[in-house]
Amino acid sequence: MLRERMSRMARKIDHKRDLELIREKAEKFEVGYFIVGDLDQNNPEREKICYTFKTYDYFYNKVKELNPNDEIEILGVIQLDYSDIDSKKDNQEITDYIEVLDIKMLESKKLNEDVIKTIYKNFEADLDYQDKIINSIHSYSKDIYEYYIEKVIMILAWITSDSFRHGGTKRNTLNAIVGGHRGLFKSSIAEALQDILGNSNVGIISGKDTTNKGLIPTTQRSNEQKNLVKRLGAIPYYSRKVLVIDEAQYLEDASLESMKCLEVGKITRALDGAIINAPAETGIVMLMNYKGNKEQKEAYDYDKPLVQNLGFPEGQESILDRFDLHYAIPKLSKRIKKMLRRRLFKPPIQEVSNEIIFNYLIESKRLYSEGIKLPTKMIEIVEKLDDTITDLKDSKKINTPREFAVLLKIIKAISALRLKDTVDEGDLEFMKKHLISTIIPFHENRAIANERIVNINEVFQLTFKLLTELHDSILISEHIRFIKEYLRNHFFPVISEEPLEPYGLYNYIGKENNKANTKYKKMLFEDPQNIEFIDKQGYFIDTMNTATCFLKKQWVSDQININLTEIFKDNKKKALDYDNLIQILELKLNFTPKLIEKQFKDLIEKGSFSREGKNLKISKLKNKL
Repeated sequence: MLRERMSRMARKIDHKRDLELIREKAEKFEVGYFIVGDLDQNNPEREKICYTFKTYDYFYNKVKELNPNDEIEILGVIQLDYSDIDSKKDNQEITDYIEVLDIKMLESKKLNEDVIKTIYKNFEADLDYQDKIINSIHSYSKDIYEYYIEKVIMILAWITSDSFRHGGTKRNTLNAIVGGHRGLFKSSIAEALQDILGNSNVGIISGKDTTNKGLIPTTQRSNEQKNLVKRLGAIPYYSRKVLVIDEAQYLEDASLESMKCLEVGKITRALDGAIINAPAETGIVMLMNYKGNKEQKEAYDYDKPLVQNLGFPEGQESILDRFDLHYAIPKLSKRIKKMLRRRLFKPPIQEVSNEIIFNYLIESKRLYSEGIKLPTKMIEIVEKLDDTITDLKDSKKINTPREFAVLLKIIKAISALRLKDTVDEGDLEFMKKHLISTIIPFHENRAIANERIVNINEVFQLTFKLLTELHDSILISEHIRFIKEYLRNHFFPVISEEPLEPYGLYNYIGKENNKANTKYKKMLFEDPQNIEFIDKQGYFIDTMNTATCFLKKQWVSDQININLTEIFKDNKKKALDYDNLIQILELKLNFTPKLIEKQFKDLIEKGSFSREGKNLKISKLKNKL
């Protein structure tokens, strides 16, 4: 009888629309009571009083503080309290609970038109401005390529969220999986994006806290217990959001299966006797350690297929069809670890403010949601790329039009990322440089290696810039090793450590040290942009200790100045032999005589020293100091 009564209650609120907490009617009751009604029909008979553990004003004010310009509507999903149902007496009142799972923003935070205009101007004036914006999200990891890709993938999930086609029955979102061993800032970067866009746009949950029946757990206070207890959750309504599932390796098998709801625009699911109707309008990003590779500390194992790395059970391979991008963050190298260690004491300055980043992300999403144009020429180019990859695919692999559909989604999202409303060849180039190896339908298809673009000058400059955080003097051999490490981690990860490495790594940097040096110097000295870049970083090329290296200008100047001053102090003389000083400093600092003499001239121009015949004389003021 008790079960029948509950079933009737569930059917009474069953409808095909979302449920709304109606504030006006709720105010007629005590705190803690709400009316749940049909959004479509103003029918009092279909309204029901429910309990909640928070008042309407609690949710309203909490969000109003974060988003003062937004119109807010609180949404909930009916949750019946089934705790200890069999132990209840027939005459005991059954209570319905409403658990507020989401806050729907009816109107997104208004853009600052002046900021938007400034962003567009900066895009035109500075080719690197987009990268500056992306790197400023979690600026602690700026300029480190591993994290750049993770940020791009999360942004693309945000840009494409809440986008459907074919009458709202087919998702047009880019769902992604980002994996790697522990301690790679996966969660921190998601939290940084949430700080910028707000909780209403980015939701973060833990895979440890999900339940078998849905993605979100709910809590209820049992009549017999004073503490809150976790109950089975309902599939939530996420409005214009990215849902980040952190620690996704802890998701239970049944939770993974429940992600079928992400494939269509509307889902209907029977849950504990009640029918839940929820639009699946969110972009999903799963952050995880690879539980299929515990022997390597949960890093990605390139000897295993993606499904095994993810630890999906046999028979659930089709779950991957609901995801489009997968990025395996490389193992953290010793050099990158040292850079991050240094940044703990001197965190990098955020180049672009959160206000600019927020407006940029909202504008990108607006462009995508209004529709990105795809010229006939670009359709033909993308079709040709799809044909190439398909034709070179292993004959044992299946073919599906989904591959082409994913390509189109990605290239359109990249166009919006680059603040354009029409796809061009630059979008395709961006995809080939950064994302083509992350597209799930192309995983384990070696044909994509031929389509990947590696701009060796960009690699040269980025690795050099990172090394300047570690060294005032950078040996060319050290830079070559870092370039090899960088290329192997990001473009040729399946390369073994054997002497004969496939996939063309040595086409870029050379197989042996002498060949590598030849290729490296050719790349360095034949491209004036690289020389100019080194100069802008405050370095120049010289020989130190018989090896060619890059020296930091200020560091060299300080070394000469400090040691020269000490020599004068130790000798207690105002003037010393010019040539002897050069020889002493050459032995002490391993600088070339030519370099030392140039620094002498700079110091003379500054007035710190003067030349009198064969002697170098210290200035009276400097000597006094």
